[in-house]
Amino acid sequence: MSSHMFSELESTCDRVAFLKDGKIIDIVDMSLLRGNEHTKQYKIAFTNTKDFEKFKKTNFSFTKIQEEYLQASVKISKNQLDYFFKILADKEVSFLSYIPLTLENYFLEKYSESERV
Repeated sequence: MSSHMFSELESTCDRVAFLKDGKIIDIVDMSLLRGNEHTKQYKIAFTNTKDFEKFKKTNFSFTKIQEEYLQASVKISKNQLDYFFKILADKEVSFLSYIPLTLENYFLEKYSESERV
């Protein structure tokens, strides 16, 4: 099956191969993607600049920082979750949302990695 419809692939396929310039750049097992237990991604918005700046100095893997909104998106490994929530416990946070790993997000990440190589 060949498709650009990620939701169709997610619901239909057991494995998905990504192509770029006619070459396979990655193959993903959908059961591993669906049950991704190793890494979680969160988006956090802070109510004040002080807490936002402190959080930016942590050693988390930032995927996006939006200074104007005092927001940051981070990837957290399973073994960092307790530390992550302890760090946030003394900060004023206006929202915290979990960003599920979708096939489209996985593809965009892999595609951008292949651009850098």
